[in-house]
Amino acid sequence: MLVWNRTAGPAETRAAELRAEGFAADATGDLEDAVRGADLVSGATLSPTPVVHGAWVQAGPARRTRSPPPP
Repeated sequence: MLVWNRTAGPAETRAAELRAEGFAADATGDLEDAVRGADLVSGATLSPTPVVHGAWVQAGPARRTRSPPPP
């Protein structure tokens, strides 16, 4: 499992928490590369602009995202 955050510290912290729970997790600084190689993409954001671009997602992966409703 790869964990990304716009800043490295929180991604590293969450990856460490997941490892402590028994998951194979690493932080990544390259969101696009992580998404392009993923079988499952999950995310949550308050950003009004896309963070993950559809062109990055290969055919077949499940995607689960949460973002704010339009104003």
